[in-house]
Amino acid sequence: MHFLGHQSYFPKLRLKQGEYLALRDLANDVAQHVAPHIVAPPPKERDPEKGRPLTNDEMVYETGRRVGQYWPMRPCLLDAGFLVDALGEAEAGEWLPRLFRVAVDSAALPTPVFGLGDIEGALGPAVQRTLAVTQDGIAIRVTLTDLLDPDLTTRLHRALLKLVLKPHECVLILDFSQADLTLFGVHETVIGSFRQISEIGLWNAVVFQATNYPEANPAAAGGQARITRLEWETWKRATAIDEVVRRGLSYGDFAADSAKFKFGGKRAKIIPHYRYATMGDWRVDRGGKDESMAAAMARIARQIVESKDFAGRDFCRADEMMHDLSLGLSGPGNATTWRRINIGHHITRVVVDLGGLRGFQIARRASEVPAAQLSLFGFNS
Repeated sequence: MHFLGHQSYFPKLRLKQGEYLALRDLANDVAQHVAPHIVAPPPKERDPEKGRPLTNDEMVYETGRRVGQYWPMRPCLLDAGFLVDALGEAEAGEWLPRLFRVAVDSAALPTPVFGLGDIEGALGPAVQRTLAVTQDGIAIRVTLTDLLDPDLTTRLHRALLKLVLKPHECVLILDFSQADLTLFGVHETVIGSFRQISEIGLWNAVVFQATNYPEANPAAAGGQARITRLEWETWKRATAIDEVVRRGLSYGDFAADSAKFKFGGKRAKIIPHYRYATMGDWRVDRGGKDESMAAAMARIARQIVESKDFAGRDFCRADEMMHDLSLGLSGPGNATTWRRINIGHHITRVVVDLGGLRGFQIARRASEVPAAQLSLFGFNS
């Protein structure tokens, strides 16, 4: 199994265009610390590249191909759980291994993600067939409900026996997405959960995963809001007070997004806004009710760039894009562009800050000074 050490960051991302473009934008020294947990959207989601929902066959093929195309030769976790309803649980023994075969053949290094209940239930045989394709172990998602189950140890032992795997061939995801992170002492629950599953065996990696980002846009039209990144604070507390946890618990979140995945259905009205991660929170800047999209995005880009929160144009590709928009050097983009910027900046922010705690450094990017700035000093671009 690909080694996923405690210096790796596990953001849970949708396989939407904005997300996979953000992954491609990452600097090499950032990307080597990232193991994205990629969730494939269901077929009813409109595909941005083809301009229509994908057929079932295309969904299997395009999911695998895009993972390899946009995140080649780097470890990732790949979750196909949203495809089960559409493509069929009974047929999963055919389409699920094929999806991972396409990914592997497209230069991806995917570790399949399944819930503990999936392995125990009717999907179990398809899981076994998929592991035969990837030959890279499995990531098992353990929910809060699972963690409270007094039979959890027995269930995990049975799952490993069923899959013929050892703990070191598995990633354990402690899914705290339903936890109320505002509760006092929640970090102690994280520590207890880590110690509980560590008694079962030496896992390849154990990942804490949670988010405090709200489901609804927190900023009023034309306004700004700040949301504390409580999942980051919770993980830092847990790893700061317990040396064993510090050495063994990896960090994961949902990037700049909530834990509720909304796919398909009626298309929601697009809200022009940015979600900009600082070291402790997100600032959300939203366009005004009567502003044109172009004016709104340029204005809020300037607000962020001119604030103390801005990390600098050379921080990452996403910050460069926002900086150039603030100067009018590029257009406002669209929802995919904003998501690409939000996600790209967030991932880089986390890796840079993770490096400060884990003992590695990320270099600033070498970027050219925008032509508009040069012209201010009488230089030609």
